[in-house]
Amino acid sequence: MKNLLRNHTYTISFLAIIFIFSLIFLQNSEEKYKSATVTVAEGDTLWTIAERYETDDLPKEKMISWIEENNKINNGLIRTGDEIKIPYTLDAGTGSLASE
Repeated sequence: MKNLLRNHTYTISFLAIIFIFSLIFLQNSEEKYKSATVTVAEGDTLWTIAERYETDDLPKEKMISWIEENNKINNGLIRTGDEIKIPYTLDAGTGSLASE
């Protein structure tokens, strides 16, 4: 066992560092967006909702993908009255929703 550790110290250290950075990255990516619930109005589509709440760091295409994935929407089909989660980020300067 000591031989193994001595011969592969750099490899084991490298793998440990990659593992730690992976955990940090995963934690940061999960906290990037909060979500709010909105009710789909008559005539709304995923595209119009994405336009309404679009931000610089979350363009329409990414927002639509996020909405579909986090609301389990297939084929982009939403109906009037549906409640869906939308992503948002807090504006660092004001503390308000960046999408407003």
